[in-house]
Amino acid sequence: MPLMRQMGENMTQETNQKSKALKVVLAVAAMLVIIAGMLFLYSKFSPKPVVGAKAITVDVVDDAGTLKEYSLNTDAEFLKQALEEIEDLEITGEDSDYGFMVTAVNGLQAVYDVDGAYWSFYVNDTYCEYGVDAQPVYDGDAFKIEYTLAE
Repeated sequence: MPLMRQMGENMTQETNQKSKALKVVLAVAAMLVIIAGMLFLYSKFSPKPVVGAKAITVDVVDDAGTLKEYSLNTDAEFLKQALEEIEDLEITGEDSDYGFMVTAVNGLQAVYDVDGAYWSFYVNDTYCEYGVDAQPVYDGDAFKIEYTLAE
């Protein structure tokens, strides 16, 4: 009798172990289904990228007085960053002790040492107090970049 009893207990232990293993497998499978569902919901309802929160305009006046207008929605903090986002606008320059100095706009160079020409920058019809890399950008700002000859 003791042998039969021990065999019965062994079978009960094996059944319990199989039952526990099955529960673990089912719990893991349920967790995977929940995670997959959460990932699906996140991808479906997560915030989508939007255009920049600040709408600005940039007018460029060249040496002949020709005006070219640009509009941009941006999240840029400073003007230089915003200008770099405009596809049809090419700004070149160099870093100096005073910040980034614009030397050419759309391929037109302004060389002060040659003819007193430089690029002047305005924000909302007021001469910019900062360089392009430090000039803050706010929603609704209207910038103007103008080829200027010193008098």
